[in-house]
Amino acid sequence: MTRYRSDDRADLVPMLAQLTERVKNLEAGNRIGFTAISIGIKSASVSSAQITSSPTYTDLDTVGPVVPDVNIGLSGQCLVVLSATIHVSDSAGSMSFAISGETSRNPTRDLELELDVEPSLTGTKVVAAISNMVSVVGLNPGKHTFTAKYAAKGSTTFQNRNMVVIPI
Repeated sequence: MTRYRSDDRADLVPMLAQLTERVKNLEAGNRIGFTAISIGIKSASVSSAQITSSPTYTDLDTVGPVVPDVNIGLSGQCLVVLSATIHVSDSAGSMSFAISGETSRNPTRDLELELDVEPSLTGTKVVAAISNMVSVVGLNPGKHTFTAKYAAKGSTTFQNRNMVVIPI
């Protein structure tokens, strides 16, 4: 699986070129292909600030964001964009997602958004708004639900949590 972080912009260019080529192949250059993709894009947000110290992925008090009814096509692929404001102090926080529906998957470190304070920075509090885009492959065609999950080393606060799912 390919991970894309905001500092990997050069890696995004080939991915976007590939997506554009797929649309052109689907619709022979007709703009309807772009419309078809945009109709399939789903997103959800949760703004409230909530805390976890669970070392394993779990729900926060307000579950999600949850992105339901994502129709994965025959390619079995999608892009997932995660973003959140994460508050850590001598700790680390991770946001990933579970998939249910035609394919079931647990959250994984390979598909996460993470903020980690280096051990040498003891006593340092870091607050950052960060995002990550990941490519998910090997999904069965059909309807899926994507649910954000959270893990932490120490007490970590998550707020302004967002997820966008783009079937490709």
